[in-house]
Amino acid sequence: MGDRISVTRRNAATGLISIVLPAYNEEQNVRVICAAIRSALCGLGALELIFVDDGSSDRTADTVRSLRDEGAPVRLIRFGRNFGHQAALFAGLENARGGAVITMDCDLQHPPELLPRMVKAWRDGAKVVQMVRVDTVDVGFFKNVSSKFFFGARQE
Repeated sequence: MGDRISVTRRNAATGLISIVLPAYNEEQNVRVICAAIRSALCGLGALELIFVDDGSSDRTADTVRSLRDEGAPVRLIRFGRNFGHQAALFAGLENARGGAVITMDCDLQHPPELLPRMVKAWRDGAKVVQMVRVDTVDVGFFKNVSSKFFFGARQE
């Protein structure tokens, strides 16, 4: 389920923040999510965005490469075929260099404007920071009910 984003404390000695973004046919979203994340975290320290191209058939990888060539702090991991979201997350986590690693979906469903709150909680000592969508707008009944069942009905 793509309803969670989290940041996990790793090597606290590095202030680098790694963002892992699994991407499958996300050519249209790569530049937008990169700009939104960089804007949200501007001034909060060093950043690396790790796009994991999960066997896309579009120009996702080329778009990431062009961002890198333009000086954006992006890295690319590219699968030869589609292995799925979880495999892409794992590959990104394994290759992250940051003291904090944040996982987000590349399809813009996770709001980058919440990232500073997560980074602040991490810097304040939290080992794991997790955000769960509580109010789901424009989703079907089954998705809403199944998400509440999976993540629990608590609201904070």
